[in-house]
Amino acid sequence: MVSIILMIKFNEISVVIQGAIDNDWTQRSILSVIQYLPGATIVLSTWSGADVSNLEFYDVLVESNDPGYNLCSYEGTKNNLARQIVSTKNGLKQVKTKFAMKIRSDMTINGIEYINAFQLYSDCRSEEFKILKNRIIVSNFYCRNPKRIDLPFHVSDWFQFGLTEDLLNLWDIEPNEPENSHYFLSREKPQNVKELSTELYGTLFFRYFPEQFIWINFLKKNLINVDVKHYLDNTEENIFITEKSFANNLVILDYAQSGINFNKFDP
Repeated sequence: MVSIILMIKFNEISVVIQGAIDNDWTQRSILSVIQYLPGATIVLSTWSGADVSNLEFYDVLVESNDPGYNLCSYEGTKNNLARQIVSTKNGLKQVKTKFAMKIRSDMTINGIEYINAFQLYSDCRSEEFKILKNRIIVSNFYCRNPKRIDLPFHVSDWFQFGLTEDLLNLWDIEPNEPENSHYFLSREKPQNVKELSTELYGTLFFRYFPEQFIWINFLKKNLINVDVKHYLDNTEENIFITEKSFANNLVILDYAQSGINFNKFDP
């Protein structure tokens, strides 16, 4: 990526570290922020009663009631959608700075490339699908191209950087659980969902993947008309809206160049 002069000061950034506490990974996460974003505010957003006694150097502790997980497959797959929305949203609501980053509590950062990207790619957007004040930076790790994989509206949700007001716009939604996780327990799956799910995803019975749920509900909240019946509803219209909404509201960075480590899930 082209090196540019940083106009954003580190003390204008808050990093929301969200999720369950791991005394090893979460402390590494905090220390990585201190190393690469000295002066940034560290918001640790976790669950009431979580043991944070061995963690040091965070600035704000946000404790929310744990909404728990919901089973979403006959193999016992756990869907943590509600947990992610609650801990991220409540953490962002405590941010006082202009800019914010959201990472999981088992992730670390190793650079500032996302700041460069934010400054470089803020212009040239279509008014029709421009929702956010500025683009949000995300990783390509778990962003899906609906022309290659039949999953529309699938945005990587593990790391994001942008204006605090934009991140709040994205995350200030309701989880709608267990309705999403249990959707196909009371409905017949379309034939293509039966076939592809069994082959690729097992016996999932949720309506949307968490990544899809977040982006679809963000679009609907901002009056973008989308009709997505289920996670494999990859119509031409949904592909079109996926591409346009991504292009005008996101910068998708290559994982290797993003300055982010997905420690436990390193590709």
